[in-house]
Amino acid sequence: MSDVDRVLKVEGLRTEFHTLGGVVRAVNGVSFHLNRGEVLGVVGESGCGKSVSMMSLLQLIPNPPGRIVDGTALLGDRDLLAMSQSEIREVRSVEIGMIFQDPMTSLNPVLTIGTQIAEPLVEHKDMSWDDALEQSVELLDKVGIPDAAERINDYPHQFSGGMRQRVMIAIALACSPPILIADEPTTALDVTIQAQILELLNDLRHSEGMGMILITHDLGVIARLADRVAVMYAGQIVETGSAEDVYANPSHPYTQGLLESLPRHDQEHSSSERLTSIDGQPPNMLDPIDGCPFAMRCKYVFDRCKTEDPNLIVLEGEHSAACWWDIKNECERTVE
Repeated sequence: MSDVDRVLKVEGLRTEFHTLGGVVRAVNGVSFHLNRGEVLGVVGESGCGKSVSMMSLLQLIPNPPGRIVDGTALLGDRDLLAMSQSEIREVRSVEIGMIFQDPMTSLNPVLTIGTQIAEPLVEHKDMSWDDALEQSVELLDKVGIPDAAERINDYPHQFSGGMRQRVMIAIALACSPPILIADEPTTALDVTIQAQILELLNDLRHSEGMGMILITHDLGVIARLADRVAVMYAGQIVETGSAEDVYANPSHPYTQGLLESLPRHDQEHSSSERLTSIDGQPPNMLDPIDGCPFAMRCKYVFDRCKTEDPNLIVLEGEHSAACWWDIKNECERTVE
């Protein structure tokens, strides 16, 4: 796609947390873009910086202890990171909606569902309260809440986990934002409800024409919904490209490890055969990292990996990986 189709462009995002133990470099130079009408899947293990990256875009990082120290996030020609608090409040919900990770705690327990959906409509769309409540019923119906007109006066504790997640989606869609960030939208839901929520998001993505950033640690979810993938490790994007390219030709050892750790239903396996695991632990983000952050866990590591960070290197088209291994042809690779 051309630059005209890009609705969001993030460059060099860095977010730190100042703690008693030192500075945690939670997001360390993240760059990505989102095109109109596509789904960008952001995948990686817990603590890799997925959620912090996206919350940084909306200035939702608590300060202190958190602080965005570098980067730009262009929404059109406006930098989200340079906006005042009043300016970024106008962006939230209206131009970028967000489904937060835990519907059990993200909803206000003392306000009715209708009130929580109607509030952004009144604040950002200048609707009357009655009109906002009427629109709230339509939104609940759109996300699959049965008997929406009756349930609008219920409280969060009267809904199941799956229904609460649908309510969160309705709130995020209230002002018809062109961009939706979904942070682990199927966490803590059983498999059947997960499938329903994913189908709902996919339907809404097509019907509303919105761009979506889908944050998850579940590679199966990414394979089902995403057009492009960004794989994160230790606060950095280590591989990015179309979902087809990344899954068919994983070019960073971490991405390979993630895919090899998944059970495969298209291949025969012995019942006693163990899944492949990635040895070692992620680096301590309190410590400065020399070289590649995955080097201490990588079976392909060689000297350059330990001293020089490759950043993202273009392999073909939009497929890039932050790995010296893929471009090191002149020297013999050593396995340690």
